[in-house]
Amino acid sequence: MGDIVSEFEKVSRKVQSYFNCQEEYLLKSMTDMDWCVWEDEGLHFLKYKNYKTPETNLVMVRRDGDPLSYRTEKYTLAIAIDCIKTGFIFLNEKELK
Repeated sequence: MGDIVSEFEKVSRKVQSYFNCQEEYLLKSMTDMDWCVWEDEGLHFLKYKNYKTPETNLVMVRRDGDPLSYRTEKYTLAIAIDCIKTGFIFLNEKELK
């Protein structure tokens, strides 16, 4: 199976490279969702939903006054604020005692 953590990091870097973006975002595949970016009084929001998931609206991160997103021919990586639990992966040998 190899080192699954190294493979995860390699694939994450590959996806970020594909979008030509910085490596500071937690990536979440949402390819089964309908989505749009909308604006209200100067704030931009990311809206997504599908038949199984109720509509969700998140505040978009802005850069130079514009909503931050990376678009390719097939995909868009939209950067928004989502309060989620984050899993931090550490090496056990580096645990401070």
